[in-house]
Amino acid sequence: MPKSKELIELNEAIGRNIQRERQKMKLTQGQMAKLMNLTAGHISLIERGERGVTISNLRNFADIFGIPIQQFFNVEPADAEASGDPASDRADAIKLIERQINRMDETELDFLYSTIKNMRKLTAPR
Repeated sequence: MPKSKELIELNEAIGRNIQRERQKMKLTQGQMAKLMNLTAGHISLIERGERGVTISNLRNFADIFGIPIQQFFNVEPADAEASGDPASDRADAIKLIERQINRMDETELDFLYSTIKNMRKLTAPR
């Protein structure tokens, strides 16, 4: 059964929104694929609107990006920027970091802790 024009446009809009959110997080398709337990090729197909995304995967994307699932259905231009309010953008970034930390296993947490510890040593006044 051929896809309707509306369904094709919806898949493309969702794909653009997923791509925009992934890029805002500075993740590659490969990194996103790891987080989603998919292949980079599958992520690419979704982002181009060539493959529909399941509700389950949409929920996972929303959790990773820290956004409501409804935001994927937004058909505004994909190049929308941050709010422009530094306090709001900072709060959003902190929420996103917290969600990512809560998803980490012990090895990843140890690595993050040692990285932050080393960064503090490098930036400490001498």
